[in-house]
Amino acid sequence: MNVLFGVLAAVISAALTASKDVWFKDSVGKTGVFKLLFYSSLIFWIPITAYFLATGGHSFTFFELQAGAIVGVGLLGGYFLYFKSLEAGNVSLVGPLSELWSVFTAIAAVSFLGERLSAIQVAGIVFASAGLFIVSTKRDTAKLNAKALFYALSSAIVWGFTWFMVKPLVDSAGVIPAIVLYEGVGAVILLAYGLVTNKIRGFEKTLVLPSLFGLVAYVVETWGIMVSTVSLVSVVFSPAYVLVLIPASAFFLHEKLERRHYAGIAMLLLGLILITLG
Repeated sequence: MNVLFGVLAAVISAALTASKDVWFKDSVGKTGVFKLLFYSSLIFWIPITAYFLATGGHSFTFFELQAGAIVGVGLLGGYFLYFKSLEAGNVSLVGPLSELWSVFTAIAAVSFLGERLSAIQVAGIVFASAGLFIVSTKRDTAKLNAKALFYALSSAIVWGFTWFMVKPLVDSAGVIPAIVLYEGVGAVILLAYGLVTNKIRGFEKTLVLPSLFGLVAYVVETWGIMVSTVSLVSVVFSPAYVLVLIPASAFFLHEKLERRHYAGIAMLLLGLILITLG
């Protein structure tokens, strides 16, 4: 297992994902949740699939199809819930809260895949989780209402207990085939729903760049999982994501932080350091 490359991949992926989410927060009110999901998924999936086919493709086994379906449905469901939380609350608050998926992923990976975390890494998870909780609370509860809280936590649970299956999938199929498979599941479901309900109207050009950010983020993150473990990459990703998201949302969306949020950021940093040292 290459810890350094796993950590590096998680940090790069987290920075790209945070940038994408700040952009999407600005877009969700204009496009609606379905169009945001559909076009971002399609823009994401088409270039990676074109590359996959141009380089010879891959014959998927039954296990890979099963794992891809689990991860794909989980990602789609999680993103639907996450975008709903963006409609109801500030990205600087619901974003960190939804990142609790990494804790659920680590638990699932240890429980079902037999992965192991060191005592230092466990301590890092504790500090990072505490930091995530502090960052995602606010005295002005109107900024994080019950609906936003429900959607954000639900997205974390759905992501966490399905994303762990990406490790055996990528070990079996490889990075690019795995992404083509699990992203293709969501793209096909969204396309079918859009055609049935006649909701596919008007291409959203503003979603192209952030969707490409998401594509690169998933390629880097999936590669990091292949060379290390899904639990390591997941628990590094979340605090790194928050550390980029908080200042980006403040600068671009003018979302304000309270003093205790800075304490939460410090705990996230400590957690990241412990996880890396472990």
